Amino acid sequence: MIKKILLTILAIFLIFVVYLCLPEKKVATPDSAITLDSDAPPSYNKDFEYLSESNYADTMFNKVNPYLDELCTNDSYFAGYDGESLHYKNYIQNGSKAHVVFVHGFTDYADKYNELIYYFLKNGYSVSIMEHRGHGYSHRYTDDLSKVTIKSFDEYTTDFDTFIETIVKPSLHDDEKLFAFAHSMGGAIATLYMIDHPDTFDCAILNAPMMEVEFAGIPNNLANFIVNFSITFGMKDNYIIGFGPFSDEYDFEGHSVNSEERYKYIYELQTNDKNYQTTSGSYIWIREAIDATNKIKKNASKYTVDTLLFQASDDTIVGPNGQNYFVNHASNVSMIVVKNTKHSIFYAGNDVIYPYMDTILNFYDSHIDN
Repeated sequence: MIKKILLTILAIFLIFVVYLCLPEKKVATPDSAITLDSDAPPSYNKDFEYLSESNYADTMFNKVNPYLDELCTNDSYFAGYDGESLHYKNYIQNGSKAHVVFVHGFTDYADKYNELIYYFLKNGYSVSIMEHRGHGYSHRYTDDLSKVTIKSFDEYTTDFDTFIETIVKPSLHDDEKLFAFAHSMGGAIATLYMIDHPDTFDCAILNAPMMEVEFAGIPNNLANFIVNFSITFGMKDNYIIGFGPFSDEYDFEGHSVNSEERYKYIYELQTNDKNYQTTSGSYIWIREAIDATNKIKKNASKYTVDTLLFQASDDTIVGPNGQNYFVNHASNVSMIVVKNTKHSIFYAGNDVIYPYMDTILNFYDSHIDN
């Protein structure tokens, strides 16, 4: 009898282990997806030059950032959903073609997007960007500036709604259109927001959006078990295993960017500003991120905003399955696959940046008079 009980326990244990190690079911890339052509000739009728990778950091610090400082109409704070202070920047231009709202990614900050903001301003757009709680100069739940921890992912979407209603909309000119540019975690925030508010944005760019969390090769079931186990046993605000505080080690190879010249700019920003040294999240953050991606997939059919979704072929931060599923079930979403590119597509080399930005600017311009 005891032998049968032990065998039964062993069998259950083995089944559980097999379950934990099951790989995620693959979702094929949509048939409608196209590949970004890095050999394509310039297609955007522009009267400015994209930045060179030569002396990139120097150009950013001595040309681009001072230009943005001059055009910045608000570098200030607003009250989040619970009254906590959240940092934002506005770049409002008289007679702008439209207004672009940035929704930044996990551990990011406003200044990381300065090159893109520069391009949009140079091409007649107004721009707004907020720093989510736990990031940059916004409110944090911990004194450890390296760590992001939250109570619920809903905090991000509620804060974003507050930002749109209290800061962005009052700054719009008469009948000015509103466009979104959302990256990674910001892609999840913007997607959830646009599912609930389908009429706020006229179009959107989702850049490597977080619709499935990548666990560095660990099967999803096992990763979920580790996360829930850690939270159950009182480690919800601890660093995710394998991660820790910011290090000033120069690590281009380990970063999610392709251009080393652009990485040097990020590296200098982070080493010189402690508020930009956020590097990882807590167990509760990762569980909330997983729940958010599941909510996106569950409600994908409700998404209707005209959207370009860029997928990075060499992404190790977010998985492709969620993006593929979303494109297959949402309405008005087109996918562009960017080959040989890591997660932060806008920090790739200029062979990618040029056609990438051409595509974005043409897409935005096409919605101005529609």
